[in-house]
Amino acid sequence: MNGPPPILHLVTFGYDHAPPPVANLVLDVRWMPDPISLPEYADLSGRDTVVQEWLCTQPRVEPWLMTLLDLLEPYLREAEQYSGRAVTMAIGCKGGHNRSVAIGERITTLMSRTGLTVSVHHRDIHRRSGRTDTTAK
Repeated sequence: MNGPPPILHLVTFGYDHAPPPVANLVLDVRWMPDPISLPEYADLSGRDTVVQEWLCTQPRVEPWLMTLLDLLEPYLREAEQYSGRAVTMAIGCKGGHNRSVAIGERITTLMSRTGLTVSVHHRDIHRRSGRTDTTAK
């Protein structure tokens, strides 16, 4: 490895609110089951561990996530050697409150365990209809 370790910047967003942010990689997770349809998750967001766990136990989600991490590893290695220190990945769902946030949080947890510096910003988490605060539980 030639340079300092790369930094992974994650930005989650909702397609309903604005176009995707500028990023090296943009992922659309609207195909995943939406926990908003379940009454027990009505007041929660993707920051809540129970939402993350529920989403990752749905068929195809955890295998997709593991494939994504496998894809991301060489991308980060190349970024470290040739294109600078940071890689930005945007993850979008319909509203930017549940699925994209849960996947962003899960990636942050998993990649941080490898020693990689990861930052995450949830652009639209506060825009959920009926929710006026800007923080999640």
